[in-house]
Amino acid sequence: MKHLMKTFALIFALCLFCVNADAQKVTLTSGNVNLRYAPSMNAGILSDYYGNHIHYSRGTSFTYAGQTRNGFYSIYVNGDILWVSSQFARMSNGGYGQNLAPRQGRHGGGKSLVINGTDVNFRLGPSLNSGILSDGYGYHIHVPKYTRLPYLGTSGSFYKTRYNGHVVYVYMQYAYTE
Repeated sequence: MKHLMKTFALIFALCLFCVNADAQKVTLTSGNVNLRYAPSMNAGILSDYYGNHIHYSRGTSFTYAGQTRNGFYSIYVNGDILWVSSQFARMSNGGYGQNLAPRQGRHGGGKSLVINGTDVNFRLGPSLNSGILSDGYGYHIHVPKYTRLPYLGTSGSFYKTRYNGHVVYVYMQYAYTE
């Protein structure tokens, strides 16, 4: 039985390697590049819990998520789809990507949650009485209107999503899915 489990684990690992071996990559051509939550220079920037922007060094490669829009490449970063300006990155094939829907990832079948309001609160639970995601100084964290986040499902009148590594909930009145 142990031998069978080890064999299965090895085959599974090899299959994952083979699937990812052909994946297109997007490589950063500059350092201190902002990774954004939507294909816009006005979109929210990948940040840590305290609001500090997270940057990756020049030469860092990410898996291409299958969509190019407004001069931005969609990329997978820790299971989320983020966007990087094509001014600061290049495709592994030297091309410009395809205008396709994102491939299915860990974030729920390729669906995105789009914030459709300003100053929308990220709740820590699916209730208007739940706490609000805040930075280290107690200020509520908000993202610009039309920011795309991973869609993780629904709970009552709330969409479930992930922001900066936190699972949060957004009242359905202020967001939609695509």
